[in-house]
Amino acid sequence: MNGVLDWEFTYAAPTGFAYSPPFCLLLELPELWKQGLDDWSARYEKVLPVFLKVLKDKEQGAIDRGIMKGSDRLSGYMLKSWESGDFWLDYAARKSWAFDMIYWAKIDRRYFGNGNLSGRVKLLTPDGRAEMEGFVQMKLKAEEEGGLPD
Repeated sequence: MNGVLDWEFTYAAPTGFAYSPPFCLLLELPELWKQGLDDWSARYEKVLPVFLKVLKDKEQGAIDRGIMKGSDRLSGYMLKSWESGDFWLDYAARKSWAFDMIYWAKIDRRYFGNGNLSGRVKLLTPDGRAEMEGFVQMKLKAEEEGGLPD
């Protein structure tokens, strides 16, 4: 027996991506929000409960019709993702161009407390700082010469 698989529209991702609420509820990406990330988050927190209530109602309807199990609900996972901050980890993983802003605004403080880049660099050993500085200089030189090495 032979078969053919068409992989054109397949997608694989960590389950955390499905467990995160959709970032498009405000129709504007957090990193492009003119009033800043904190304002985006505050406004998102106002619309998220509405979305989750509708989702929960739809999930309940599917459960009542027997086409879904209660254990398959996403609404609870989505709320937990937002409340725990996992939403931002998943968002930064999906949106590499926004990683730096999201990391310093949401992720770093979650795991390491208050601080900034210069404070984090001070936590490195002298050898670690020297290695990092050498790496930065190599990248700057490569950029000047017209291309960044991998």
